[in-house]
Amino acid sequence: MKVFLVFSTVLLLVVGTMLAVTITVAPPDAQSFNYLQSVIPTFEKQNPNITVQVVTQPSGGQIAALVAAGNAPNVFIGPVPISYVQDGLLLDFTQMSGYNKLVSEITTGIFPYNGGVYNIPWMVTTQVMFYNKHIFELAGLNPDKPPRTFDEYLYDAKKISELKPGPYGKYYGQFFWNEELSYAWYWGMLEQIYYNFNNAQYPHLLDQYGISLDFTNPNAHFVDFLKFCKEVQQYSSSGMQQASIFGRNVGMWLQFAYGWTFNLQNSTGGPMVYGKDYGLAPIPTASNSATAIHWSTLAQRPLIVFKSTPAKDEAAWKFIQFLMEPQNELQACKEIGWLPSVKENESNSFFSKPDLKAYVDQLSHVVVTNPFETNSAVIHAVLNAFGQYVVSGSIPTAEQAFQIATQKAQAALGSGL
Repeated sequence: MKVFLVFSTVLLLVVGTMLAVTITVAPPDAQSFNYLQSVIPTFEKQNPNITVQVVTQPSGGQIAALVAAGNAPNVFIGPVPISYVQDGLLLDFTQMSGYNKLVSEITTGIFPYNGGVYNIPWMVTTQVMFYNKHIFELAGLNPDKPPRTFDEYLYDAKKISELKPGPYGKYYGQFFWNEELSYAWYWGMLEQIYYNFNNAQYPHLLDQYGISLDFTNPNAHFVDFLKFCKEVQQYSSSGMQQASIFGRNVGMWLQFAYGWTFNLQNSTGGPMVYGKDYGLAPIPTASNSATAIHWSTLAQRPLIVFKSTPAKDEAAWKFIQFLMEPQNELQACKEIGWLPSVKENESNSFFSKPDLKAYVDQLSHVVVTNPFETNSAVIHAVLNAFGQYVVSGSIPTAEQAFQIATQKAQAALGSGL
């Protein structure tokens, strides 16, 4: 009997050691890093055979090198090239136990691809229109009636730009962040203006699979989008250095994300207060119908798993399920400054605050962007044409800008860059 007990104890130790796994998770910023470090002890206590290590997220070519060497982080938080999906390097969550239950608890953000799902939206954000109530009053506009259509927006921007300079300098009707036109991510801020010209029927430059152009469809109204941006640019500053909403001399901004709310505390002249100094409203549309839907883009922190051993894949999935538990996601939203993707958290009193409710309400009318990096050369082709027509004027007409964007985007699509 003694020999049997010794043998059993050794066997249990060996099996326990074999089942123990260590996984790595790579967050995109210091806030996420710190949050993960704070909750991992709870997860490890619940799952004693799993050790989670938080690592610095590799960037650019570093992630490609790690993937090629088979050393990618198990859980990656943020977008990765869609080629990783196409090459079978990522875990298809639809094959994991508990997937259907988890998805039923999420409001939005799942992005199916070719029959599989490779992202879980860990917190989300969207954008609304910011407007300065004090500047509206100065311009003789109703501070409680922001524009609902692009025509109204143009009218209000013109009225504001006609104001005499004030204590914070020249007033500008609206703002475009033109310094960022050289970065592909900036299209994510412009696209919600674009697809509010087509009721989100053609929300993306490319189709779902990244193999054909969608913005070239006449019903996408891309030319109308360009013409609007050109007209409203005359009421804009040249960039952030000249004017910004935080400097109290810009009347409206179509691209205000929840994360920037915290920057209003450091505005020129002191913190800006919601309801008194500024208001939030849905992004205008081309339609003047009372029932028109005002769309915006849903950005997310996608949780992605690079496939490894079955044991590590299962451990990574368990950690994702842990992060998506309502109480854990809620705490992450509070600490990191994002919006909830878990349904239960939308009704939490924290998100009923007036300056947050506008964003949560908007989540019912969002376009889910592809959480994976697609053909950036196509985006640059469009942004270059946009800049040359809207900003510099080196392309004289919207129709020519559209043709140039189409030709260059098609060439980039063909090259696979």
